[in-house]
Amino acid sequence: DDPSLVFDGLIGCENIKVRLTEYQAVIEAAKKAGRNPVDDLALTFCFQGAPGTGKTTVARRFGMLFEALGVLPSADVVQVSASDFSTGFVGQTGAKT
Repeated sequence: DDPSLVFDGLIGCENIKVRLTEYQAVIEAAKKAGRNPVDDLALTFCFQGAPGTGKTTVARRFGMLFEALGVLPSADVVQVSASDFSTGFVGQTGAKT
């Protein structure tokens, strides 16, 4: 199974497929060294763009990709917006992150 197939049918994902090769190398190296690949990967992403450009779709596909690579136990993606981190008072935001 080719993990890049997760992005088949999506336009403009060529850069993601290139990064996939890098992810696979990092995961393989971590596993050979007996480390958890999650410790070596940056798994926080910010998808930006106009409404309807596929940000949520790509984010969900990333979840599927990392599950297929064995990095995450499920393909679940948590979708948040800036308002999810806003609070009424200074200093309260830390508890939400």
